Amino acid sequence: MKRVIITSLFFLISACSPHKVHTSEQLLLEKVQTAIKTQNADPLSERDYDRISFYISEGKNHWIDLYPKLNKKPFLGMTSFQEGLNISMAYALSENPEETLKFIDGSNVGEICGVPFIEPTDDEIQAYYVKTRTALITHGTSRQWGKKCLSVLEDTVNPLHPSQD
Repeated sequence: MKRVIITSLFFLISACSPHKVHTSEQLLLEKVQTAIKTQNADPLSERDYDRISFYISEGKNHWIDLYPKLNKKPFLGMTSFQEGLNISMAYALSENPEETLKFIDGSNVGEICGVPFIEPTDDEIQAYYVKTRTALITHGTSRQWGKKCLSVLEDTVNPLHPSQD
């Protein structure tokens, strides 16, 4: 009897190998990649867009890397998503500055490196500032746009004492 149970468990575990299991995040990533390839984002729901924003905010490389493509067709029709994309990247900046800084340029440095949040409290701004400044100093100022990003952050939070470029 034990042998039958052990054998059954072995086959059950084998059937659930990691190669066959897809997380909801992996499925969403595949859905986004399909939308990019087909230039059709219609299958994406509002919840999908919220989850994309969340994953970017967490600083995950493969989501941050999609930033340039998410700023183009077929994703332009989702206005609230577009408005929040730089906010998600700002959060990613504090989590993964090295990856996020790859996508900073003259057109978005003010939005992503400032404090682009909607009606943040003073405590939220201060906590974000400390975390992001530390991340940039520790991991980001050697990258292109790193020093400028830090300068924009400091100037946004401390407008009376602008940093020296």
